[in-house]
Amino acid sequence: METSIFTYLVICALSAAFSRGQHVVHSHNGCHGVYYDTLGCFPRTSPYNNTAQLPQTPHFVDTTFHLYTRSNPHHPQTLSTRDGSGDMGGSHLDTTLPIKVLVHGFLQNDHSPWIVELTHALLDHDNVNVITVDWGSGAGFPYTQAAANTRVAGAELARLISLLGEQKGVSARNIHMVGHSLGAHVAGNAGRILRGSLGRISGLDPADPNFSHQPTEVRLDPTDARWVDVIHTDGSPYTTYSGYGSLQAMGHIDFYPNGGKDQPGCHSDTSVYSFVKDAYRQGMTNAEDNMACSHDRSTLLFIQSVTSPCPFTAYPCASDDDFRAGRCMRCGNRPCPSMGYGADLYKRSGAFYLHTQSQAPFCGYHYLVKVTLATDMPETASGLFHVQVTGDHGHTSPMLLHTGALTPGQVVSAVMLAPEEIGHVTSVTLTLTENASYFGWMFNPSNVKVKGVMVEQIDRRHMLYFCPTQLEDTMQAGQPLELSGGTRNPGPCFRP
Repeated sequence: METSIFTYLVICALSAAFSRGQHVVHSHNGCHGVYYDTLGCFPRTSPYNNTAQLPQTPHFVDTTFHLYTRSNPHHPQTLSTRDGSGDMGGSHLDTTLPIKVLVHGFLQNDHSPWIVELTHALLDHDNVNVITVDWGSGAGFPYTQAAANTRVAGAELARLISLLGEQKGVSARNIHMVGHSLGAHVAGNAGRILRGSLGRISGLDPADPNFSHQPTEVRLDPTDARWVDVIHTDGSPYTTYSGYGSLQAMGHIDFYPNGGKDQPGCHSDTSVYSFVKDAYRQGMTNAEDNMACSHDRSTLLFIQSVTSPCPFTAYPCASDDDFRAGRCMRCGNRPCPSMGYGADLYKRSGAFYLHTQSQAPFCGYHYLVKVTLATDMPETASGLFHVQVTGDHGHTSPMLLHTGALTPGQVVSAVMLAPEEIGHVTSVTLTLTENASYFGWMFNPSNVKVKGVMVEQIDRRHMLYFCPTQLEDTMQAGQPLELSGGTRNPGPCFRP
């Protein structure tokens, strides 16, 4: 295939840009890679060979810093690390207040919507300094080069923090960095250079390609700050169209909303066909947004954790399957942590799971439902088993509790999420409907005999037990079975 003139010009322009951006010094006082004045050596040897690229020059990456405070929430001051006078500026910086540092990821800059929105949310919520980091010139195509450039951006950021300490008396403990995607690894690189003295790093779906299961020197890890919390939202296996985030634990505490992948409200189909169809129907920009929906959800969840009053309560669990089945809904004798902005208040460690809504404010209230089937059920049934919980302030949406075979004595359970507290639980409604076969045929389910239902409002540990009467214990196919009159103590239907 012949190369078009346009393609040829693009290749030439990119090649020229890369040649301007890279000045290789193969040996500089033992540096086998590139050496940049003020930043030092960037070797290509292990463990720094995760991208097979060397970082481009600081001039090309052009990392800049902008300061926002309540005194200047819309018109930032530039903090310069290159001023020959030694004065880095920032007259609005209040060294007595916490400093929040926001770092964007691939194909973004510090005008990206999440950066702008989080800046204003933080200033509205707390009296803080907000510094946005712009390394957009180095965060473009190709991805592997941007991944390598996180080393230079991280070194520039570490130099800023050092200068803040030298010139302004700022303690690194007072600094909280929030980085998305590649930005999480920029923050990790800065923290490593600063020997873990930073107060906190929040990694929002840290980038997967070239970083997952790599040595800690090149990615975010718990040694990069005194406290590292991570939100995982797009941890599906990596393809061109999905799986941009990592499922690997990288913090003291790692949160896995909805299992850490395939966020509700985002495309479940991330194929090439789906992308082309979206581009045709909605335009390229919307198609790209859909493609990155789960990856970008981490930023929205963090913003909502600042602005929304409802909780992002999470629970320690070994897997998403265990969480969905309600097998790990306790935090021992300590409070369960809240994902996002307030995660450092709990000092819990390990993997924590939760569900979120498909739309803002995303947070909600968890309910556990366990349905015990009677041992004298005449036969195995099959179908789609749905449940809805009603309280004196509202109700949950109907949720699929189980699909497939239902056997005598079986206990089926699931965790539900309500956008608002539904109040005191007054009833629970069960429905069994037909199930489609592999070939699309519809099978009518058999009737199911229910022994008892337990509903727990997990966040409050309130449990109610519903024991059906003999007249209502059989659920007719396609007909809702509503149970009311729940009690705090297990009734006779829950006794062995």
